[in-house]
Amino acid sequence: MKLFTISGGLLPTLGIASTALAVGFGTGRLTSPAVPSPQSVKAPTISEHQEIRTLSAISSTPAPTADTNAVPDKKLGQDDFKKIMANADARERTKELDALLASSDVPEVKQLLDWVAAMPDGPEKRVAMGKVMKRWGELDGSAAAAYGIDSYQQTGNSSLIRNALLGWAQADPAASMQYLQGLGLGHGLATDFTRDILGVWSNANPQAAAAYLQANPSAQSGWGVGGFGRGGGGVAWGTPSAVVAGNWAAQDPQAAANWVLSLPAGPQQGSAMNQVLQNWVAQDPNAAVAFVNSQPAGQGKDGMVSSLARGLAADDPASAIKWVSAIGNEGMQAGTVMNILGQAGVFGPNGPDTALAQSLVAPLPQPVQQRIMQRVTNSGGPWGGGGGRGSAR
Repeated sequence: MKLFTISGGLLPTLGIASTALAVGFGTGRLTSPAVPSPQSVKAPTISEHQEIRTLSAISSTPAPTADTNAVPDKKLGQDDFKKIMANADARERTKELDALLASSDVPEVKQLLDWVAAMPDGPEKRVAMGKVMKRWGELDGSAAAAYGIDSYQQTGNSSLIRNALLGWAQADPAASMQYLQGLGLGHGLATDFTRDILGVWSNANPQAAAAYLQANPSAQSGWGVGGFGRGGGGVAWGTPSAVVAGNWAAQDPQAAANWVLSLPAGPQQGSAMNQVLQNWVAQDPNAAVAFVNSQPAGQGKDGMVSSLARGLAADDPASAIKWVSAIGNEGMQAGTVMNILGQAGVFGPNGPDTALAQSLVAPLPQPVQQRIMQRVTNSGGPWGGGGGRGSAR
């Protein structure tokens, strides 16, 4: 089991460029805009419907330290770049491009950017552009981000801003976050990019990322999640605290759990604790069980038991079901069972396997069994009957 691991601003709103300029990534092409000066950069008005979904933290090769005894590398040439991009093996192509970027300084990165912009449209171009922008962000975050903003104004595509901020976060996550907060982006993009930066930050230094969230509660605002109790036990994914908690738990689940317990009770805390327990169960299920058992009874513990049961279900759904009786909230209890049954393969393309479902819920009290089996037979899937899609992992 693996853990998945992403207003008015300070800048005035700018209009989108004329139709003649609205080309590039928005239609599969990229026009390479001139690198703007920091004084000329203005944040565009970004559509709430144009959101970037991310997932997890992004790693990159750190910039090599200078070696005064090393023999100077051959000057970057376009033929070398073309040879790399002509490699039919995608893995080798990526490996060679990463190595080239790792040894590139700012002028070379800008040269690579021009070459990539001139490439034919396609996935190779998009991947290369993302890597070049991340490397530029790592070397000169503010300039790379300004270029991304200018590109958005011309093309309507925000991916270059995102890649620049991700690269910047590798080198200085606090500075990249401060820059982001001053852009005045629309809520959707701002929250996505906040999550992205926190993902990078918490992979490298979860304590610092957690301290930032506690010092900046506004970074958590607007995340209307249901926590443990949503729709019968589900948890919405990807909140800022959940991203930090999940990455911290991959390194030290006990410390991550202690931090989450210090957060205000509610949906944000529930979402974060769910991420901790999912990761903790994968590493040390006995320790995760002991932690949950040590918690006082109440809605918070109900949510922890639900997360624990769903985490155990991938390897042993029969054992996971036994935990359900400890959940006091009926809606959360039913949602947890439906999730476990889904992981056990009860819901197939030809309808539910009622015999398997009945055997799994047999240890539960008779009234609970009856409610669950009624939902199984009437739903046709793990999310039917009011269980709520939020119960998915």
